[in-house]
Amino acid sequence: MLFRSDTTTVPGVCSPCPSGYSSIDGGICAKCPVGYDSDAGGLCRPCAPGWSSVSGKLCAPCPAGFSSFAGGSCFACPAGQFSYSGGNCTNCPSSFSSTQGSAGCYACGFGQTSNAGGRCIDRCPDGQSWNQAFQLCVVCPVNTFALSGSTSCTRCPYGHFAPDGGAICFPQDRVGGVLRIDVPFTQVDEEQVVRALANLLDSEMSWFNVHMVRPGSTVFYFSISDPSAADLTADASAVRKLSGNEKMLLFYQWWVMGDSRIDDLPFDLLDLKEFALDPTSATNVIPLFAPSSAPPEAIIPPQIFFTSNRGLTLISQVNVGANPAEVQVALQVGASSKLVSSIVLLVATMLLAVILSM
Repeated sequence: MLFRSDTTTVPGVCSPCPSGYSSIDGGICAKCPVGYDSDAGGLCRPCAPGWSSVSGKLCAPCPAGFSSFAGGSCFACPAGQFSYSGGNCTNCPSSFSSTQGSAGCYACGFGQTSNAGGRCIDRCPDGQSWNQAFQLCVVCPVNTFALSGSTSCTRCPYGHFAPDGGAICFPQDRVGGVLRIDVPFTQVDEEQVVRALANLLDSEMSWFNVHMVRPGSTVFYFSISDPSAADLTADASAVRKLSGNEKMLLFYQWWVMGDSRIDDLPFDLLDLKEFALDPTSATNVIPLFAPSSAPPEAIIPPQIFFTSNRGLTLISQVNVGANPAEVQVALQVGASSKLVSSIVLLVATMLLAVILSM
């Protein structure tokens, strides 16, 4: 009688399966599956956590940076964890982290931190720097900037300015814009955004200067250049003929007033802030922004605008229960430039809108 060559039995005699193999009653020896082993003549059993095996072999420790569940294959420890050879994945302590499959942890960079088992993240957002001595985030002053994770604020180069809490410097002859749109940073199409803004303001895409794009949701730092004479034809629209700064102010006015043209953009605007350098003072940055909440009943504070003898002073006050006849508004204009005139018009429009809404 002939017998199969892979059996370990002879007629009437049972022999133990070798290590890493086993059998069922009356069966032939078979390799234990991955993550299992056996003693000679024994049943397949799962390897201990942190150990594994290849089919038919004995359990062995997973290499450093790897681990396993009981009876499973070795896998790489996730980022923020580590392991020794044959051990379980363990969280890195706070302020430490690791890459996937690491045998140890590294300290987070200066200006970063982490929770136990987490990734290193920046301590401070854009426009702020980490102060190690006081253990807090410090807002960068005017004409300095910082990106998230910075440990110091950097001074703007010559010919540029930045508002306090700035993440970037703008050219000093431009109105700088900070536009936040409701689009995930990983999905934003910068060219599509610029094209939509150019169409809105009857401009060329090349006139838009995107200085930086940052997450949260997506933030564009931008300005608009002036059109050249060659870019303007006799039948050009009034909007197209505006300077870059005038277009920035017009865009801001449309957004503040809820103009329907803003609704035609292919994305939602979450916030828009604009800044300009006071031409009479290199250290005075003029912010333009809409209030984030309803104005108080007693006083409508003015925005900060030019405050020198050559600039603009805005004074506004509304008494509680006052009627429109009792509203006092004083505008003193001592400069005659397109930028100042545009700001005067914008401020007056905003003030009127606030008064009418009361």
